[in-house]
Amino acid sequence: MLYGDIPFYDSSDPIESRRTRKVERGSPEVTASPGWNRDWVSSVTNSSLELTFKGRDIYWRTARGPARGKADVFLDGVWQATVDTWASFNTQDMFAFIKTDLDPIRPHTIKVVVRGEKNARSTGTSIAHLSFEYAAESHRASYGFSRAQGKNPWRYQERQGDTAADITVFQNGVWLGESDGGAGLDFLLPGLGHSQSERAWIAPRDGQVRVEGTASAVKGVARTILHNGRTIWPMSPGGDDKPLSHDLNLTVKQGDALSFAVGRPDVPPVLPRLDVLSNWGQVHRNKRGERALKIKDQTFERGLGCHAPSKVVVRLPGPGKTFSATVGIDAEAGAAGSVVFSILLGDKAVHTSEVLKGGMAGVPLAIELGGAREFTLVVGEAGDGRDADQADWADAKVILADGKELYLGELPIGTTRWRSSHGPFFKVRPDRMESAVIWDPTITYIEP
Repeated sequence: MLYGDIPFYDSSDPIESRRTRKVERGSPEVTASPGWNRDWVSSVTNSSLELTFKGRDIYWRTARGPARGKADVFLDGVWQATVDTWASFNTQDMFAFIKTDLDPIRPHTIKVVVRGEKNARSTGTSIAHLSFEYAAESHRASYGFSRAQGKNPWRYQERQGDTAADITVFQNGVWLGESDGGAGLDFLLPGLGHSQSERAWIAPRDGQVRVEGTASAVKGVARTILHNGRTIWPMSPGGDDKPLSHDLNLTVKQGDALSFAVGRPDVPPVLPRLDVLSNWGQVHRNKRGERALKIKDQTFERGLGCHAPSKVVVRLPGPGKTFSATVGIDAEAGAAGSVVFSILLGDKAVHTSEVLKGGMAGVPLAIELGGAREFTLVVGEAGDGRDADQADWADAKVILADGKELYLGELPIGTTRWRSSHGPFFKVRPDRMESAVIWDPTITYIEP
């Protein structure tokens, strides 16, 4: 049976769902005799590889292909099998050797020896080593990556100062935070400003763990590991011009959090800006396509054209004094559509409109911001679905505490998330993707 490089923990197949620690080719834990090239391929007779490990099961993965040969496998000095790694096509999705039910307490040594032989169909005798895996209570980030928070057992979070909160949006294989950061299978995206994106492992039990990995280098992006919010790596500031590797041993208690975080500590946030957390279709600034915003008979040169259900966070460069707008259903909807407009300061609604329907005149509103540096514009469906719920925040304007005016239709959009009949859409700003840190850490229990 073919077995992919990444386990599938939910599988009923004991090998496919294996829980192992993977020892990659090139690891200093593997002892290689002369004869292996930089790609860990050898056709030199009697050249060998050895790994000493503790675990109940051991797996050896090779690259099979038309030019591959045979190797002997020994375990604790005893011959186990002669393995033929020939295949009619190149594949990496098959283990060459598996041994189970070993004594997990004492150390074992697996040794692979190149025979320099081949079967009649092969065009070569080479052995292409890929990796060893041995059974362990091990948690690799990419192996446990999930669309469910807390599964396997990882969480995906954003941190502001000392506070970390779960990211709530998962789309197209990425956890996308409100500050434009996020987490993917084996990468982290730094958020805007001083926010950090984190992948947090929650210890399922007490014990001593080994924490291994390498974080790629991205200019201006800091990479840190935190234990319950306290930085434990790197212990001194590191440069951002080269990858950083870690191999730590530490003691954890059940429920402890080990967080792998990236951020831009020296880059100020992009302010002011709009973060679109949800909307049916795109949010339009100052126009709907090529047409001006219009509520009943009144046309507006500025504002935001949304469609319920909609949620837009307004982030300001300084304390806000007031927000004002004229709200209503855009004239394009005719007499259809019905919505409710709300404004949130934090989690508190400071304004909620009556149900506004298509064909009604715009309703002016003004609220005090009380020095708030961000607030949220929400448009709800009014309980009858989203059809024709084209909602305008016309002439939407903020006056800051220093008297400066900001028209929302002039502000840049950071995070962009919306839905349509074709499904969900999210957009990570190009500079965020360029800032992706490749980091796939592994945490393994080494002592009870």
